[in-house]
Amino acid sequence: QICPDPAGFTVSKTQLTTDEDGASETFTVVLNSEPNSPVRFTLSNTDTSEVSVDKDTLTFYTSTWDTPQTIKVTGLPDGTPDGDITSYVNLSVTWDNSSYEYASVVNKIVDVVNENVDLLPPPPNPDLGICNDVTVLRACARGPRARAPI
Repeated sequence: QICPDPAGFTVSKTQLTTDEDGASETFTVVLNSEPNSPVRFTLSNTDTSEVSVDKDTLTFYTSTWDTPQTIKVTGLPDGTPDGDITSYVNLSVTWDNSSYEYASVVNKIVDVVNENVDLLPPPPNPDLGICNDVTVLRACARGPRARAPI
């Protein structure tokens, strides 16, 4: 007797890179074995301010269980020089609406690094001198040629 493959699913990539200019990357999900009835997944995005995910659910049927489904993740601009931010896409079986043999399948997580494109403000120009006295600060605010009262 041949034992069926255990229930499970495969994710093509577990690490993606996007950027705040809207770069995107895709990954696929496919079941490892034929289910007895449909298998539904919920996709959860942990940081909707950094990335968007084009689907929030997937459904595999007994006739399409071995056809990979593609998910697209796109970086979003935030206008903040916050560095590269890692978000996560959590893929979990919706156990109460899925084939029983998939009910105990463990979640999988895809890491998404959204690369920062916002620049920090430029540092002070050292040629303008040191501005640390209130009177001198006013002069610095007026420009490099302004003279502070003595």
